[in-house]
Amino acid sequence: MDIYVKRVRKTIDKKTILDVNELAFPQGSFTMIIGPNGAGKSTFLKILSQLDTNCEKEILYDGKQDFPQDQINTMVQHSYLFDLTVAQNLRIGAQHITDAQVRSQKLMEELDLLPVIHRRCPSLSGGEAQKVAFARTVLTQKPVLLLDEPTSDMDVAATKKCERILLDLNQKLGITIIMITHNPSQALRLASRILVMDQGKVIESGNPKHILEDPLNENAQAYLENWRMNHV
Repeated sequence: MDIYVKRVRKTIDKKTILDVNELAFPQGSFTMIIGPNGAGKSTFLKILSQLDTNCEKEILYDGKQDFPQDQINTMVQHSYLFDLTVAQNLRIGAQHITDAQVRSQKLMEELDLLPVIHRRCPSLSGGEAQKVAFARTVLTQKPVLLLDEPTSDMDVAATKKCERILLDLNQKLGITIIMITHNPSQALRLASRILVMDQGKVIESGNPKHILEDPLNENAQAYLENWRMNHV
């Protein structure tokens, strides 16, 4: 699915906190959004996913203004899990998928969730809960994935497994992925394009390697300075 943002603007108490114009997310692209806290990244993603409708916007999904709810899956920062077992949470929303059980089993194996399959989600650690939320989000393999820091609570091993799953969904199935991260190295590993946001605006957009190693915008340079020093 192609997503085209003609204009998105959000104001709170007469202060503009998000002002984004003319952005295209082609079908099959993998875009990572980075930037400091308060840059507007999560707000932008919530607007794309229709979780925030209190704004001015003109967004086209495959050329249409109607929001295709059945074509998009979203994982927010603090995903809600039902007070059910891991297996039951994964089954929610996947009832109409013919091979849901096979996919679910494969994901639980890949993410090492089989040992906790019968545990209720409130008893899980933060990393385990995030893996369940991630698995539930990618299980249905909808054409678009919108992800807000999906691996932030995971250890390095689990993060790498999730990254492999995302790359497979993107490269093998052509799923369009828009993902927020605070880890520029993760963006470099995964993305076909990076957006850098600051103060509600997109200040850099383009090739991950070029932007991360030689950003043109002064605010982007300041944000990436420590990361670039560590990767010299």
